Amino acid sequence: SRDSFIIRGIVAYPNTFVPGGQGLILPDVEASYNSWIRWSINNEIIEEGFISQYRNGFIWKAPAVEGVYGLRMEIFPVEPLYAANGTFSFTSPFRSDVEIFVTKTTSSDPVDLYPDESYTTLIHFKGILEDQGVIPGTIVPVGSPVINRQGDKFGFYLNRDSGYLIEKNVLPVVNGVLMPFSATFLYYFKEPQLDSSFLTVTGDELEFFSIKTNPTGVLIAELFHSGGSVTDISDIYPEKYNEITLSVVPERGSVSFYWYGDGVMISSGSSGYRGGGPVAEFKSLIGADNGFDGLIDEFGIYYQDDQDRNNIDDNIFERQVNRKYNIDKIIAAYGFDGLYLDNLDSSSLSVLSGSLNLDSKSKFQFLETDFNFSSLFIDIDFEQIHHGSEFQIHLSGEPEEKIIHIRLEDLSWVLKGGQNIEIELTIENSILKVSHYGNIIAETEVQMISRAVFYITNNSESETTKISSLLVRREEKRVVEEIPENFETEL
Repeated sequence: SRDSFIIRGIVAYPNTFVPGGQGLILPDVEASYNSWIRWSINNEIIEEGFISQYRNGFIWKAPAVEGVYGLRMEIFPVEPLYAANGTFSFTSPFRSDVEIFVTKTTSSDPVDLYPDESYTTLIHFKGILEDQGVIPGTIVPVGSPVINRQGDKFGFYLNRDSGYLIEKNVLPVVNGVLMPFSATFLYYFKEPQLDSSFLTVTGDELEFFSIKTNPTGVLIAELFHSGGSVTDISDIYPEKYNEITLSVVPERGSVSFYWYGDGVMISSGSSGYRGGGPVAEFKSLIGADNGFDGLIDEFGIYYQDDQDRNNIDDNIFERQVNRKYNIDKIIAAYGFDGLYLDNLDSSSLSVLSGSLNLDSKSKFQFLETDFNFSSLFIDIDFEQIHHGSEFQIHLSGEPEEKIIHIRLEDLSWVLKGGQNIEIELTIENSILKVSHYGNIIAETEVQMISRAVFYITNNSESETTKISSLLVRREEKRVVEEIPENFETEL
């Protein structure tokens, strides 16, 4: 009956199309399975049929011309059995209209891989196969990849026999020398991936580099060089994450591997390395040939930072933070996942193996701000802490200055190994209260304070303090939504 219609609207993946790109159009309605649905673009019918046919949407290819296109969805209680031309001649009163934008320019999402110029290869899988890296390569589908979605995520579904061939070396090689790089996959699947290929790079018809899982489902990397090959076994089971990154740092005589799952470094390793390898006829294969089984959303090979330095991806932690929290609530995010940390003002500070290292008698200033907040949360992950490590807040104003010292050794959880702390700062009635997991550990009057500078210090005589990540945010509330574990693989 008409009363059974509930029309909430139309859902499009992606929300903005590129000219000639493909995407999914889905009805957000409640209606009986034998209701009739009709789709039109700028008043031209493009699809119609029983609503049961469109529960998982349909694939729409955008026009080659940029513009704004009117998409209309109409619901009818019955099929047009006796209608002329096989469709109804009138407009249904039960309908929804939206505008679809087709443009070559799409805004950068802070959770996407970016900027383009930092990647040798960058594929967003937003309905069009395009390499947006600095030296674009031709992308050839292998098998039958199909556009699909999981929850609110959109990409191409790959099975064991499907993937993409990129007709170039996706890795940064300069004058025969492999440079540092990070390979990132953003994907969605929940099942273990056993003996599954993620990336294979060949040259001169020989394997050069690969990322795959072993028979137990753990990710491994293999790099071939003039002395043979090196293999690094991670601690990552890919079905437990949605984004994995492998950063590879070749150096004179050795190569290091750093594995990240959803923004956190999970494991690392290093091996002897002589360099060298193939020099021509490179090809790169994503999936296929016993590839992984799931939805791929993004793939990129990062090789250069915004100062044109050869670097590994230094945005890994920040991307994950942007996914978890409202971006306008983030004040500072340090993941120490690149090879450099700019603006370090001391030779006793260094970035090494995914951590910031504070030598003895050193300090790290991580924030300077006007004293105009009502609450702050500071999350710090330590890989290694020692007696003598402090969290300090330097407060200044007219006419007073004061320093809050919080000795980490005074907190009951401090041990020799790594730890996580969450510090909350709140101001009520001109009183600053500093809490650790809800327990007040310091407070002071701040009526005349106008400026605050925050430090981590290492006052030990010989030990090194190591910080894995540090986040400053305005509030605790997270905005990430759970992704359904199951999703359709066929339309």
